[in-house]
Order: sequence, then structure tokens, then C-alpha cells
Amino acid sequence: MTLDRGAPLAHDFNGAWIHGGTLRKVLKNDRPSFDFGPFKSRDRVDVRLPDSRYALRWDTDHGVPFALADGLFVTVHDEESPSTVYELPTLRFTRRALLSASAAVEDDPTTINLAERAHRLASGDANTAWEFSKAVCEWGDGERVWGKLKSRHGSKLGALLAGWFSEALDAPTPSRAIAGGLALGGFGVSFASKHLRHLRPDRYAVLDDIVEQGLGYARSPTGYDLFIHDLRRLQFEHFPDLTVAAIEAGLFGLARQLVRSR
Repeated sequence: MTLDRGAPLAHDFNGAWIHGGTLRKVLKNDRPSFDFGPFKSRDRVDVRLPDSRYALRWDTDHGVPFALADGLFVTVHDEESPSTVYELPTLRFTRRALLSASAAVEDDPTTINLAERAHRLASGDANTAWEFSKAVCEWGDGERVWGKLKSRHGSKLGALLAGWFSEALDAPTPSRAIAGGLALGGFGVSFASKHLRHLRPDRYAVLDDIVEQGLGYARSPTGYDLFIHDLRRLQFEHFPDLTVAAIEAGLFGLARQLVRSR
């Protein structure tokens, strides 16, 4: 992953759009008075600036990311005060857009709660590991994954998870860390990496279908090594104030709008 950085420039906001599913969450949480009209979750909904500024959280620190006609992801704050533009091979975004998409995950109470749970895993307690994994699967909408794990391992599941977490905390490589989860059977790379992300957000991130489709990283142990390596490089060169998990959360939030829209 290479990342080119450009100086802030004025942008053309004509033709701007937002992913319907992303917008639906905003409208559900904030209930703004502005009416975007009928739309479906996979639609590219016309942003209709400047009338929709407040609906897109103009009055908050983190506006909602949306895309310009040329594919650049921005927030409403970039209209009057453009921030630095970054370019990946498959994704272009301003600094504000990445930080906003990242904050949507990092500031979520469930994410914060999982970070607190992760600190208690050092004890190696099987019940604590069991509860942590259940909460991670719920966070990732993986209730079926959790059901398969319980069915496969029964009463041994907590101890098996505790053993994996203990090894993954300081594994020499991301691929070694994720291998323990894959060896359990029932986890793919996606949900194994979701566990690692909450276990050590300073070292690990999520590699799921959105990241694979939107950024091009294969959901495999080798692909995970490459993805984490590139995230660490982005962190060192451009985002030292963010964890690798927080950078990935931002990239995920932006790439999802492209992958899940039509």
C-alpha cells in the first residue's frame, strides 16, 4: 500500500453522494430535519449541499464522510477549510474523512467496552475469554459464527480461546497471531482478525470482505501480514496519533461506501 499526500485544495462539491446505508445510520441516530427523500441502503444518495450541512454533522467535530463526483471522500468541513488529501491505489480521502470514519468505530461504546474486556484476558481465565469472544462476535454481527464455535468445541471453547489469546498477545508476526484462531475451526480470517483487533489494537486490525474488495488484500495469513505491515507504515509516515486498528477502521468506513453502493 503506497500513500501519496497532496496539499489541501478547494474541491468541487457538485455531484457529491453518500452511501445509503451510511446515511440511514446517521438519520436513525440524529433524526435531522433535512429530508433526503426515499432511498435504498445500496443507493448513492445525492448529498444536496449546502442544505444538508447540519444533517451531515456540520456542527460536530467529525462530519459524516461522503464522496465527491471524482471519488474523493470528504466531510462538510472540507468545503470551507480543506484538509490534506491522501491517495491509495483504490481510495482517495481527506484527513478529516479518515478521522471521521475512524471515530465512528473508535468512539462507539461497544468498541470501548471490548478494549476494557481485553485487559482482563491476561489472567488466562477461560470464562473471561469465552465472554470476550462472544462480545466480539456480536460486535461484528457474527452470531452464527459464535453458534458454530460453541457447537464445535462445547465446554472446551473457553480454554481454547484463552490459549489462543495468550499466544497472540505477543506473537512474532500477524500471520502467526491469526493462525491460532484459524486452527480452532469456525473462524475465518475475518472474525479471527476481529478478535485480534480488540485484543491488541496497537498491533492488529480487521481484514474482512470490505477490506479485501475495497483495498485488495487477500483474506489469508500472508495477506494479513502484508495488510498490517502497510498499516504500520501509514501510521509511521502519516498517522502517528492513531493505532493501526483506528487507521483500518477509517479505511473500512470509506471503502464500505464504495463496495456496498451501486
